[in-house]
Amino acid sequence: AADSSPRREPMSSHVETQAHAEERLLKTLFSGYNKWSRPVANISDVVLVRFGLSIAQLIDVDEKNQMMTTNVWVKQEW
Repeated sequence: AADSSPRREPMSSHVETQAHAEERLLKTLFSGYNKWSRPVANISDVVLVRFGLSIAQLIDVDEKNQMMTTNVWVKQEW
């Protein structure tokens, strides 16, 4: 009897395909991108940048090694 189950690609092939798709996406998103451009009308204008950090979850506290593991939210405004 013929096997009617769908053909599956090897896992390494699937991962490689995802990596290529991610690379293509990044190239598309950043094509023509100028890393020196700034969100100002005049090149001499100042850009005010604010950063914020909030603890979303305390995961672990290791008192002996004085380490704390957390999940955080990073807020960036400009």
